[in-house]
Amino acid sequence: MGLLSLSSICNGGNPDFKTLRTFLGEAKEHFKTVKPFVELSGNVTVAGDTHGQVHDLRRALLESGVCPSVDEEPISPMVFLGDYIDRGPQSIQTAVAALYMACEHPDRVVALAGNHERPVFDYNRPTCLPGELRAAYPEDWEDLLQDFRDVFDELPIAAIANKDTFCVHGGPPQTTQLDSLVDLPKATFTDPAQLEAVCCLWSDPASPAQDAILKKEGIRAVFNTPRQAGLVYGEEYLRDFLEANGLRHLVRGHQLLSLDGPVDHWGLGTTVFTASNYGASGNAGSTVTVGGNAHKHTVWRPEE
Repeated sequence: MGLLSLSSICNGGNPDFKTLRTFLGEAKEHFKTVKPFVELSGNVTVAGDTHGQVHDLRRALLESGVCPSVDEEPISPMVFLGDYIDRGPQSIQTAVAALYMACEHPDRVVALAGNHERPVFDYNRPTCLPGELRAAYPEDWEDLLQDFRDVFDELPIAAIANKDTFCVHGGPPQTTQLDSLVDLPKATFTDPAQLEAVCCLWSDPASPAQDAILKKEGIRAVFNTPRQAGLVYGEEYLRDFLEANGLRHLVRGHQLLSLDGPVDHWGLGTTVFTASNYGASGNAGSTVTVGGNAHKHTVWRPEE
């Protein structure tokens, strides 16, 4: 796309205003053609939240073997689960890198929406997308913020890998059947009144202690009070969703649950988090590759 390349995005700092604005306009038109739910096949690598850490997005590509280098095209399929922006220092580069790959290689790379992309969070600090844009493009940042919002509004919600793995930022929709959601406008997934759709971006799996309480009370899921959106879902809720749609597994991001890599949920789901040393916690970055009967976890320690 024009003057951009994956190498220039990852290694060269923020694009100039004209290049960035042109790219975002082209990206918006591309994502308008993408359905809310997309399918892909092969050994699919899934990356979780990158949160403004472009070095971890780059490592996700290289460590997993998706790209031999940032100067070469992806040789296997990739899904990004969203939350490219905020909290880390390079939201602009991280978001543009994921969007660029999805636009350049639509048959191999999928960039999903996370809750931080719907809507763009307006944190009052430099380490957020609005703050970065304000600092990098002081005269034009509001126009660029709207451009990013326009692109994010068109991002798909979920990907189905190999017809058996549901990849999504948060969790299953409230409705059991995916068929009831496939033709919804993408904006539906940001409407708090549309709980069955908003759950895809905001829900969390129950902890073992929470799941034990849910089972004792005969409840499958409860409102996600800490986030004030989506659900906290238990084992039976996830199992019912997967079985109703002919699926075997769910891969999601949205939470840092372990310092050591991906976390399993009842053998039915996996949480993957890609931003290493998130919040100076010292956690490893990771990806999950799904294909066949086994999942491969790729894990790396934080860079010095």
